[in-house]
Amino acid sequence: MTQDIPSPAPSEIENGTPRRSIGLRFCAAEAIHAVRREDVGAAILDVNLSGQMVFPVAEELAARAIPFGFATGHGHAIVSKPWSDPLILPKPFSNLALEASIAKLTSSDD
Repeated sequence: MTQDIPSPAPSEIENGTPRRSIGLRFCAAEAIHAVRREDVGAAILDVNLSGQMVFPVAEELAARAIPFGFATGHGHAIVSKPWSDPLILPKPFSNLALEASIAKLTSSDD
């Protein structure tokens, strides 16, 4: 589901506009459906999504040139090619680390 963030805190505002979240998806099929239907600016993917590897979602994001990273407790070793040097958000992570990862994915300095 897409939701506008009501009454955003200052850290939730980008260029004067509240950021949007499409929320959590609990299986790869739901996530792929969201990528195809929603305006996704970036994504953090849990490598193991309810027992499913999330790489098909990463492929869909890559095909659409949407920046993404992986959340995992296993480091770079679990991420297969073609993502040889992806953004990795180590689990467990804080909200601050999540925000920093999303900022890195969405920065225009790449």
